[in-house]
Formats: sequence, C-alpha cells, structure tokens
Amino acid sequence: MRETGAGCAIGGTIVGTVDDLTAAPGVARQIDLANLAAEAQLFRALGDETRLSIVRQLRQCQEVCACDFVAGCALAQPTISHHLKVLREAGIVETTKRGLWVYYRLNPNALESLRRYTR
Repeated sequence: MRETGAGCAIGGTIVGTVDDLTAAPGVARQIDLANLAAEAQLFRALGDETRLSIVRQLRQCQEVCACDFVAGCALAQPTISHHLKVLREAGIVETTKRGLWVYYRLNPNALESLRRYTR
C-alpha cells in the first residue's frame, strides 16, 4: 500500500504527492491556494438554506429582480440583501442594474467550478 504525502506550502502553493484518480504514483501535484480559497468561499456561500433557496429560484427562473426575492420569501429585505451580497461576493450570482431595479442571475463560471467537484 502506497503512502500519501500530506504536502507542504511553498510560496503560496501546496506541493506534495496526492493519491487521486488523476495522479500517477509518486507524482507531485500543485494546488493553487488562491483557487482553493475562492472555491472554499463558493461552498461556504452555499452552506445556508436561504442562499440555496435563492440559487434554486435563479436556476428555475434564469433571472430574478431583487424585489421578487423579498416578495416570495418570509424574510425581511435587509436579510435577503445580505444573502444576495454573500452570493455575489462568492461569484455565484451576477447582477444587472436596470433603472432602480437590480436583476440577479447565476454565474455560469461558478456553476462550472461546482461541476468539477461532482464529476
């Protein structure tokens, strides 16, 4: 049985042997810490029922006005705004401002990041 190295941080990059489906035995694999931090933020943002509900609604409707989230939810507007901000900062949603209204839609790049973990 082969041992897997835990890796060590060198200049912002983790270098070590990784035992996964894509690595050959003994091959060092570099993982960019900046990408890991961004992807961790993505998963943290999805770790809330309200935000998952918002993502589900966006998946079904393609684009939703911020006012419609408030109308279709039992939460107050400041709470919905906070959750939308968390999703926006994590890169999960994108916005378009039209006059006074802000419309939200899912960011396809964030969805692709999530798909990498489910393949």
